[in-house]
Amino acid sequence: MIVLIATDDAASREALVGELAAAPDYRVLTASEPAELQSLAAGLSGLDVFLFSGRFATVEGKAMREQLRREFPGLEAVQMDGAAPSKVAAWLGELAAARAATVPVGVPVVLGDYELREKRRSLPKTDTFRAVQRSVNREVVLERLKPEIAADADAVRDFRALVRARAAVDCPVIAAVYEVQERDGAVFYTRELVSGRSLEEIRAAGQRIPAVNALQVLHGAADALGWLGSRRIPRESFGPAHVFHGEDGTVRVANLAASGPVAAVNEAGEIRALATALMATADFRSAGARELSHLLALMKAAGAQGLGTWRAVAAESGAALRRIADGGRGGESPGRKRVWPAAVVLLALVGGTVAAVMHFQKRKQQQQFASRDVSGMVKVPAGEFLFGDGRRLSLAEFWIDRHEVTIGTYGAFLEAVAAGDPKRFDHKDQPAAKGGHEPKDWQGILEAARAGQPWHGAVLTLQSPVFHVDWWDAWACARWLGRRLPTEQEWERAARGMDGRLYPWGEKPDPALANTGVDYPGTSGAMPGGSDGHALWCDVDAVEGDLSPDGVHGMAGNVAEWTDSWAPHPELPDETVPVFRGGDFRQPKAVPMNTPWLADDASYAQAFLGFRTATSVPPSP
Repeated sequence: MIVLIATDDAASREALVGELAAAPDYRVLTASEPAELQSLAAGLSGLDVFLFSGRFATVEGKAMREQLRREFPGLEAVQMDGAAPSKVAAWLGELAAARAATVPVGVPVVLGDYELREKRRSLPKTDTFRAVQRSVNREVVLERLKPEIAADADAVRDFRALVRARAAVDCPVIAAVYEVQERDGAVFYTRELVSGRSLEEIRAAGQRIPAVNALQVLHGAADALGWLGSRRIPRESFGPAHVFHGEDGTVRVANLAASGPVAAVNEAGEIRALATALMATADFRSAGARELSHLLALMKAAGAQGLGTWRAVAAESGAALRRIADGGRGGESPGRKRVWPAAVVLLALVGGTVAAVMHFQKRKQQQQFASRDVSGMVKVPAGEFLFGDGRRLSLAEFWIDRHEVTIGTYGAFLEAVAAGDPKRFDHKDQPAAKGGHEPKDWQGILEAARAGQPWHGAVLTLQSPVFHVDWWDAWACARWLGRRLPTEQEWERAARGMDGRLYPWGEKPDPALANTGVDYPGTSGAMPGGSDGHALWCDVDAVEGDLSPDGVHGMAGNVAEWTDSWAPHPELPDETVPVFRGGDFRQPKAVPMNTPWLADDASYAQAFLGFRTATSVPPSP
């Protein structure tokens, strides 16, 4: 029997070839590229079985399969779908044994209105085929009870009940069921043929999809499973093999409805498994990557952050997609995209009284911001603490800034740089092409801060956190101060205390206690600044509730913060990139303090990213 295996998943291909090597009656051929497949097929006088997955399961692969069917009548074409090599080998053995009793070569198998085109998979009780409904020329999936199972009345009854349960599902994301039939001793039903590849197939092929598409896959899966859960429809367990991404961007989810009592599904486990699969398949250099990265981090720690249900994931992923559609793509500076008009609207509504109050507040700020001292460091005692996912680590004592580095402090650093050798504070690995440490839009930011005026919709002062700084800038400023950036272990210890709490104030998120994006301009249903009092940046000491057990301020909001730690790039494991930590003014939920973020590279600079400094020796008074 001649078997041709076509897949771009080298590991699966080699494992299956090894499994079949012990069978002397098989001639096994392999192809990893379409051109290689065409070359092999051209030299064959016969072909019995075509096993395929990965890119060969796409629309392009479908055309190649149809060509093989024309050239080799009676060909068994089966999509492997991540099946274990031992199971594929067992099926081939059954096929070889039953070969003499199969339908004569060239004669199509017809069940009523359906013509079977190719077998997709074989399970203990059913065989699944790609078929065509001839009356309407529609491609479908046809699942048929095996003949020996169809002879069992109880099995037929259970099969009918399952089909009825799935036919009752009317969710637009879930694959539809068309009809069930019993004809000439065959019991089968037909359902929608879902286009595209499953997330599991994409992962197995080692391929990546844009972050926005990954968010769409995530939202589609969560929407479908949340729909089933809200209607208390029993279902089978969900995994990455059950959600499909089409080449046209459509997302479909397999119909997992069950006909009766089933074992309770582990939603939190399913959510973590999908997050893991998306981490391996999303392109984190594409638009939407920051939104996706944040959401996946919350899913990986589902229970603690309130994302332990599919309905919660559906709501968060939907909000992320809306923010991207509105123009706030993950990774871009909101300062370039958003201008908060709330003050203008308020003045138009209520007139001069509000104008007078705002003028008084601005004068008060102008009098106070220049003299208020927000410097100072906090001693963090030595000892053990909980890090990351629960590991116990031990640190020596260190000191860390009580507040984030301000615009005023960074301005003094730039003046010091300009007064001497401009490179004397640079990191030894800083690229030669980097021209100084002045952030983007610095002059406009500094002028607004000195005057206590709005910049892109938010009033800045010299006590506002510096932003638009990359890792090189933060490192150099810390060196000028005679300090360094904190490691991510130090940063997390300072934020969580010794008891390992998830947030500086305790175990539960509270949108009023940190400057987060719950009330970010453009967030659906949110009044800008309505939750924590600040739509964008705020002074580093403005939100009193964002205070850690050791007295460190602002780690859960305002701006995220650079650390001195580097980690492997998710796409390029041989390269490392700097880690930043913390929540910021545009995150839709309070960020747990054990959540790491990876920058694209050390030149990554954003409106939501700043820093604070640390030292291992007592700071000078």
